[in-house]
Amino acid sequence: MKKVICAVIFNSNDQLLITRRSKGKYKDKWEFPGGKVEDNESNQDCLHRELSEELDVKVKIICKFTEFDYQYPDHDVHLISYICSMSDQKIKLVDHDLHEWINISDVDFFDFLSADDEILNKLKNNSDFILMKISESFS
Repeated sequence: MKKVICAVIFNSNDQLLITRRSKGKYKDKWEFPGGKVEDNESNQDCLHRELSEELDVKVKIICKFTEFDYQYPDHDVHLISYICSMSDQKIKLVDHDLHEWINISDVDFFDFLSADDEILNKLKNNSDFILMKISESFS
């Protein structure tokens, strides 16, 4: 089973960063940026490496958010998400064709990867607490 780390990134306006895949089997699906953990790499190191490679950004990791197994039809993943904050930075897209900063209340308007459903539900059900944690990170 592949271990995958993703970042649930917020800016100082309490907006969430989402990215859209530009190619492959899941082309045009929205997701949280991240990727596979390499051998002898910590979850946090993976997250920083993937965000640097995919978006050319640096984030502050606030806390682990979710951890669960997900079964796609052809493979399984162990998905771990982290809540992160990011100061104003220019995003350089490499593996994606679009990015958006959205409010948590708007996530249902985007076609996400099915593996992200658990993360999305937890975001919607805990938005006040999450936004409080995000605002503290910018203080």
